[in-house]
This record gives sequence, structure tokens and C-alpha cells, in this order.
Amino acid sequence: MNWRDFFLYLLTMAGVTYLLRTIPFILLRKQLKSEFWNSFLSGGFSSLTRLRFVV
Repeated sequence: MNWRDFFLYLLTMAGVTYLLRTIPFILLRKQLKSEFWNSFLSGGFSSLTRLRFVV
């Protein structure tokens, strides 16, 4: 793998990660009243990763 491909893949992964975290905030501009959604959307990736490995 050359450096050009590596940085292209890295940029793609960073872009997808950023979009997955920002799209819910863009679509839900009003204040959320549900504590579940507030805690879920404000949680970090580490908490989501832990949930994945517990199952």
C-alpha cells in the first residue's frame, strides 16, 4: 500500500466517522426530551464500543 492510498483511506474513515456523529444533531435541531437519546447521542465512541463487545 502506498502513502497516497493510505491517506485516502484514512480521510474516508475520518469523514464517515464525523458524519455519523453529526447527522443526528443536524436532523434533531430541537431539544431532545428523552433522557435515553440525550445520553446515547452525547456518549463517546468508547461507550458504544463497549456495548458492542458485551453482546
